[in-house]
Amino acid sequence: MRSRSSAVNLKQIRFPGLKVAPTVHKPYFMALPKQQKFMQSEAAENLYSGAVRAGKSRALMEKCYQEAIDNPGIRLGVFRKVRATLYETTIRTFACDVLGWPSIDDPQSGIVKRWRKSELKATLYNGSEIIFLGMDKNSKIGSLELGGAFVDEAHELEIDDWNMIQTRLSQPVVDKQRMWAACNPASPMHWLYEKFFRNSNENAFCVTTNSFENPYLGEEYIARLKRMTGNFYRRMALGEWVAFSGLVYDCFDPDKHIIDQAEPGNSFNLRSIDFGGLNPHVCQWWRVYQDGRMILYRELYHSNISVRAFADMIHQHQPVQEEIRVTISDHDVSDRLTLAENGIQTRPALKEVRQGIERTYEKLANGELLFYRDALVEQDWQLKDDTGAVNRVRPQSTLEEISGYEWAVTAGIPKDQPTKKDDHGMDAMRYAVMSLYQPQANWRHIRGI
Repeated sequence: MRSRSSAVNLKQIRFPGLKVAPTVHKPYFMALPKQQKFMQSEAAENLYSGAVRAGKSRALMEKCYQEAIDNPGIRLGVFRKVRATLYETTIRTFACDVLGWPSIDDPQSGIVKRWRKSELKATLYNGSEIIFLGMDKNSKIGSLELGGAFVDEAHELEIDDWNMIQTRLSQPVVDKQRMWAACNPASPMHWLYEKFFRNSNENAFCVTTNSFENPYLGEEYIARLKRMTGNFYRRMALGEWVAFSGLVYDCFDPDKHIIDQAEPGNSFNLRSIDFGGLNPHVCQWWRVYQDGRMILYRELYHSNISVRAFADMIHQHQPVQEEIRVTISDHDVSDRLTLAENGIQTRPALKEVRQGIERTYEKLANGELLFYRDALVEQDWQLKDDTGAVNRVRPQSTLEEISGYEWAVTAGIPKDQPTKKDDHGMDAMRYAVMSLYQPQANWRHIRGI
């Protein structure tokens, strides 16, 4: 029979310095077959390529947790292209799904000894560290020594970002330092496809999966995916690496998406703004319903005016009795300060183009993004004049933009970015959709900075 003292010693070996047993137990995780293959791989570089809701981020963070537990004293880096996007995505998966915390902002006693929110760093009781980093701040990783690296949304990275992370894998806590990454499919011209599919070798391991392999998705969500069409369906549901081409929103149907009046229901109002100048400034008023529908019910679309004059137009067409919950805008600090000086406080938009297009496309495909036929309150006839500096006829509203919004092609090669022309309404629409995924405003937003 094992003595009590030996039991204590065993616990202290597993959790050095732990005074009491953890009060929060890790949620049970039953890995799907593809997740198991990914997590058990011994290759130097590993990729989980999957469609939406295929369990990519969960498998990535479960593997990170496993490495931290199995290798006391290891330092692990968790990366995304933009550091600011980590908090509500990858970190939430790690804290809430993997560790079992009630929320990111409510750390609980458990295997994590210390969580430093300002540094995005977790220190475990066994001495291991997990640091969350963004490649937009890559100067901060220059002196890091890591025993392993994890990359979420790897399709956002450039190959130089990937190689930079590789140079940081030198901590001698483990015999072999490895990288694990998760991504959505992209174009077959993407460097990840070249590395893991076209020119794969024994050092690179990849699993691919689709949404329908996840048995925990409900019937309603599966039905939503099946309503998507074209290459979006092939990529986002089937997990195929295919190139986008033609119209971005090829699911747009005027008979389905343009309406004359809305049905009643619980809702709130928001505004989204994209700044212009010679090109049009756009302000859209959206009504957002509890069931997920969004209706563009009022729009300003005007060029060749100052931001101050545009602010006056917004006030002119904003009914006093109509409550606006939030105004989302492009990030230009000078323009946002001008709006703030004129009584319009704004919140900076989430500007990830691909993710925004994906979520906007999904809403369109599911009939949840609608437009009033007469939303435009004032026409800018200068946009129809092709004799000016732009020298072409331009759209006069978001509805006129959407039918010509196309994927870019460079030297005959389709890109994963839309053409940057006549897209101000498209940008404002994307900001509005993405605002539903933003955390609550903080003091910077309130001050209008």
